Amino acid sequence: MLLNVVIPLLPIILELIFYRGVKTSTLLITAFVYLVTVAGISQSVFMTVSFFAISGLFGVLYGSWISASHPFPDGEFWIRLSVWAALGLAFVTQALDRWKVHVENNVPCFAFQEGK
Repeated sequence: MLLNVVIPLLPIILELIFYRGVKTSTLLITAFVYLVTVAGISQSVFMTVSFFAISGLFGVLYGSWISASHPFPDGEFWIRLSVWAALGLAFVTQALDRWKVHVENNVPCFAFQEGK
């Protein structure tokens, strides 16, 4: 679970530690990468499609954010709120998905190595 759920959030964690805040551009690109990661390892087709769609939205927002200086001055709060909400939702759903796979279904974390 550490590799899948926590490590993709390192840019946000490190920026919080070193700079005591997180830039909107960092939030957007980290959310994009994190949601693609979660979508790629999800066991649910609905979650995969949903997280890919949401990550696409964040990718577009990131591109427009870095190409202009604050293109949405009044909407920055809502962008940041939506990113935090999406990251929280992805974190919780992925943690529950991993719990179901590894604890309830007893699938080892490195099942691909069992045949060796």
